Amino acid sequence: MKLQNIFALIVTLIGFAACTSESELLDTPVENSDLVPVTISLGSIQTKASVDLDAQEGNIENAVIGIFDSKGIPTTAPIVLKNGANTGTTRLPLVKSNAYAFVNISDEDIVALQAISSEVEFKEYGIKKLLTQNAAALPKYGTNTNFTPTENGNIAIDVHQLTARLDVSVNVIVTENGEGDVTAQHPKITLSEASVSWTNILDKDQNTTFGIDGSFTTNIAGTSYNVINRAYSYPGARPTLLLKGKVKGKDFTRIHAMKDALDADNVYLLKATVKYDLTTKTVTDFTYKVVKASSVEVNVPSFN
Repeated sequence: MKLQNIFALIVTLIGFAACTSESELLDTPVENSDLVPVTISLGSIQTKASVDLDAQEGNIENAVIGIFDSKGIPTTAPIVLKNGANTGTTRLPLVKSNAYAFVNISDEDIVALQAISSEVEFKEYGIKKLLTQNAAALPKYGTNTNFTPTENGNIAIDVHQLTARLDVSVNVIVTENGEGDVTAQHPKITLSEASVSWTNILDKDQNTTFGIDGSFTTNIAGTSYNVINRAYSYPGARPTLLLKGKVKGKDFTRIHAMKDALDADNVYLLKATVKYDLTTKTVTDFTYKVVKASSVEVNVPSFN
């Protein structure tokens, strides 16, 4: 089943005003206009294009939500959630509105967003957060436009990862006399002492990162891949991967530079194939293939 790829940031409206029809809703607030109390809760996350979200990638540390009327005027002060809290309350007028949410941002970003009163400036704000390789702290962004609060209604803000994910998978193929595939007969011939590092990742912090080593599984288009390293980057980067390792005691080092710029909220699997020949006892071939998950077009602010 195709994933909806939505991080639902649920805004529950508990109305207490008299019944009001849609046609009676105003485009902009007026003096003494009705207000409804609003409960904001952060819901479940499913993002990363068509790839399942890693559990830590769905973690919430903080959020800032700006809500504006149809003329770009704030209908309330920016709503700030901190310390892992996933609910907050405010009061909103019954007017057509646009909402924008920044999630898992720095304290500097929170202060800056709280001081913004322009809708354009708020929604196009470029965050200053230094991106680390901590999956639980990945920044996110979402919007919901042209909605009106309704009594006991819900407003969902679709929130996406602001980062792209890079996964590395290595497959060892064993040949004999430079031909065939006898890998199944030699299960002990595998990759060892693997070392992965990245350059040209946009993280606003350092030029080289080692990503996250581990044993992950990524499923793309019905195929499961064993992933040995995972890294995150802001969009627009063209990363270069340096992979080192051994097969049957034989060292190899290979570099791969990605040609296309990364898109936010998408997964890129770099599948490396290493061929080891029993006859020559050498690594005879090495190839890379970039397997990209189904692309998702995400409208996010620029970070350059």
